[in-house]
Amino acid sequence: MDPPHLPGWHDVPLRDAVIEQTGLPAILDKDVIPAASAYLWNPGEHRSGEVVRGVSGKAGESGHFVVDPAGPLCWCGKRGRLGAALRAECLVEQGVAAGLALPEGVDRSDPRQVDVAFSALCAAADDGDPRAIEALETAGQRLAMGAVGAGCLMLSQAFTPRPSDLLLMS
Repeated sequence: MDPPHLPGWHDVPLRDAVIEQTGLPAILDKDVIPAASAYLWNPGEHRSGEVVRGVSGKAGESGHFVVDPAGPLCWCGKRGRLGAALRAECLVEQGVAAGLALPEGVDRSDPRQVDVAFSALCAAADDGDPRAIEALETAGQRLAMGAVGAGCLMLSQAFTPRPSDLLLMS
């Protein structure tokens, strides 16, 4: 197991521990695979009903869509990935860089500090501060880019939607 957003969980043998503690068989999979399998509308499932993992095993990882090539650095080392661009820490950093009076030096690993700073950013936007509004609008544009990318992938030849899928997309 190697989840990118859980520091300290690098190479944790979680599946083996579950098997050992419960005596039951266990499968550990990427979060998007079982989630995709659980829904009727499912970009992670091929027409044959088999889960598509992709060559890297990361199919469905929309957090790695590039939405701004000059955007913030992702944990993977690349810039402008959707997941990195929409993280509260990133938005707070953008607000501070724009000159907003937000808490500086926020410890990115402390959810409380991040929440306080992000709440201050949102409050500044609510009060009409154009710098805060711009930071949140940029996040919205990046989210839209990711949604468009996901939509294009689902409508490509790699994914043939069922009629019920199209109803859910409208």
